[in-house]
Amino acid sequence: MILVVFLIAHFAKKLPRRFVKEVKSAYYFRKLISFAAWLVVILILIFNSAGGIGSISAVIGLAGAGLAIALQDPIVSLVGWFLVVGKHGISVGDRVEINGVKGDVADVGMLRIAVLEVGNWLSGEQITGRMVFFPNSFIFRGHFSTTPRLIPSSGMKFTSW
Repeated sequence: MILVVFLIAHFAKKLPRRFVKEVKSAYYFRKLISFAAWLVVILILIFNSAGGIGSISAVIGLAGAGLAIALQDPIVSLVGWFLVVGKHGISVGDRVEINGVKGDVADVGMLRIAVLEVGNWLSGEQITGRMVFFPNSFIFRGHFSTTPRLIPSSGMKFTSW
């Protein structure tokens, strides 16, 4: 049964290439399919380990309470991810300042965001070379500001030295 779930997820990940034209949306759609597949696998394992319907509800209740306490930070980061990738959210290439760290967004994951640091101990807007990772829960717990992409869409190529 678990193998069937992963096979369906594998073929479902190929659907965004055909139907979704925007690369960013297809990327997040594939991530969402992976997350849903793992969730279904976990539910299958829970239902197979429990006996009757009464014990299933007890197992789910206790497991849910335990997971909510143990995984509080990842759950808050996952909820923060929906805000980060929303309509007015942050995307790759944006200039952000999160909790005093200024930089360009390199990757937006489901649990964390990667920022290539700019400035800090160097003068001007030079890249320091450090990659700083923030959990997506910074939306709720910290201060941040964002500037949309500064790369012009005139077809000019930018190269690094």
